[in-house]
Amino acid sequence: VSNHVASIDDPFIIASLLPPNVLFDAESLRWTLCATDRCFSNPLMSAFFQCVKVLPVSRGDGVYQK
Repeated sequence: VSNHVASIDDPFIIASLLPPNVLFDAESLRWTLCATDRCFSNPLMSAFFQCVKVLPVSRGDGVYQK
């Protein structure tokens, strides 16, 4: 069970449990959300999270996201 100490816990746990044919099929991965200041703070992390279908969410913007 992930304890959410790091922003990358969930993607790595999910990746370790999925068979390769599911993991590398973009159509079968689910979309998820992550705070922009956590997951998209630098180019490397941003590229990783975009590849695993994570949508950036700006804290405090509520339903008025960009």
